[in-house]
Amino acid sequence: EQDTIDKIPLNPVGGKLAGKPFAVKDARMHIDRRVGYERVDVLLRGDKAVTPCGKLADEKAAGIWLRFAGTTTVKAKEYQVSPQKPAPVSLHMEVSRDDKWYGNGDAAALLLIERFDEQWHLWGLVGLFRR
Repeated sequence: EQDTIDKIPLNPVGGKLAGKPFAVKDARMHIDRRVGYERVDVLLRGDKAVTPCGKLADEKAAGIWLRFAGTTTVKAKEYQVSPQKPAPVSLHMEVSRDDKWYGNGDAAALLLIERFDEQWHLWGLVGLFRR
């Protein structure tokens, strides 16, 4: 069955991450403008910051991030992310267990970016699908 944007529920990103319940409680964007390292990372974490844009209460909270490599802006469009198919965006997850970080890039997603403005605000939908 084909994954399509209309199958993404209109609610916060959540589900299971590494077999444990996960819900996004903090979203951030990091833009790296250094020559040769240009990228935009959209970070979705499972814990809230103590203060806006501050440190997370749990620095080892699980999270997912979307990386737009080779750019410092994000185009409004639909992206299909798959480890088998090169795309301008990649999807990653990380969890901490026993003081070690574990990551995985073997996931698929549909991402609809509706708008990205000069103040670094990003609007859109993301649907994550484990393959």
